[in-house]
Amino acid sequence: MRASSWALVLFFGPCLVYCSIEITSNSGQITNGQIRVDNGASISLVCTVNTPAAIGPGGPLWNGPKEGLAFGPLVLHGDTAKYSVTEEETTGGRTQFILEMRNLNLADEGDYSCQNLNPSEKESVTLFVTTAPTIYNITAIQTATAGQYVALACKASGSPTPEIRWRHTRPNNRLPNGIEGEFKKGIHFNITAITLEDRGEYECIASNGVPKAKSEQKKTTFIRMNYEPVVTALTDENPEVKIPDGDSASLTCKSMAFPRPSTNDVLWYLDEVLINDVDGYQVDVVHQLPSEKVDPYDETTYTTLNINVVNSNRTGEYKCQFSNERGSSAATISLQIGEREVIDGSGKDRASVLSLSLVTILSMILFSLVH
Repeated sequence: MRASSWALVLFFGPCLVYCSIEITSNSGQITNGQIRVDNGASISLVCTVNTPAAIGPGGPLWNGPKEGLAFGPLVLHGDTAKYSVTEEETTGGRTQFILEMRNLNLADEGDYSCQNLNPSEKESVTLFVTTAPTIYNITAIQTATAGQYVALACKASGSPTPEIRWRHTRPNNRLPNGIEGEFKKGIHFNITAITLEDRGEYECIASNGVPKAKSEQKKTTFIRMNYEPVVTALTDENPEVKIPDGDSASLTCKSMAFPRPSTNDVLWYLDEVLINDVDGYQVDVVHQLPSEKVDPYDETTYTTLNINVVNSNRTGEYKCQFSNERGSSAATISLQIGEREVIDGSGKDRASVLSLSLVTILSMILFSLVH
């Protein structure tokens, strides 16, 4: 990439001195004597004296923003690996005193002045170092109950100062407190009275536009909410399942809750009589379906009741019940003897499509973890 350069004209009393700043590793823009460069870049500051007679012993002196940081052809107080000064003659008898600075960082920000002969004959160029945003603090995972006040905060460093935006990423994109739009700006994000819809993952985005390739950083936090199970039967919105006499059947229910019910807190009933995991029944409980990404914050629990042989004694109203410390909830499925309902001409019945055995679920989850 071709280096870009700019000239800043400075008047030093009886002589004309001008400083030419050239970015050797990246581009930039000088505005009102200010220059911004990316973190890690190197630059050259060139002070050219038009009148050789005005040059004092040792030539003009470059002074940096730190105390004791001074540079000249005969004087160099500073890190010699980072700074160097050279003197060059140009056409027309002018002399250039070039200060080169390498691997710049935030500690190098400030005024760099070129001073010649009379101390009043100097001019400064202000250097700003731009750095990509870095989020160094975000509120830890919290657990709340409905109506509680919840405070989130996200802090980031960077130059220029990053803008902070918040986004609710799951289970929905809705912002609390009736806030319109997808984002809320500001370091602090306070939820005055949290609802169940407000729970989930919140993403903090810090951005300042430089450098463009890394101008944003994102981090997430999570608000858990204690709530009783919300249960649905996975029967394609039809509460009745028909299975031919003598065939096997699988019935599946889904629960959303936190804390998630344990295996012992998931029960099946037939006509209000508790079903034991014997006598032709098998109850499976799993906390994640294989088609979903493994997620430590997931609030979902699935249970499948496998019936080895359907007969008249095993028809009726089946109920799946989930419980946790906040309460319990249930859903019902009616199982009757009859012809299986084929969907979409696939030859598969609705009950088999909507149900998965625990062995299949666990094997597919293990596969996703390994790969």
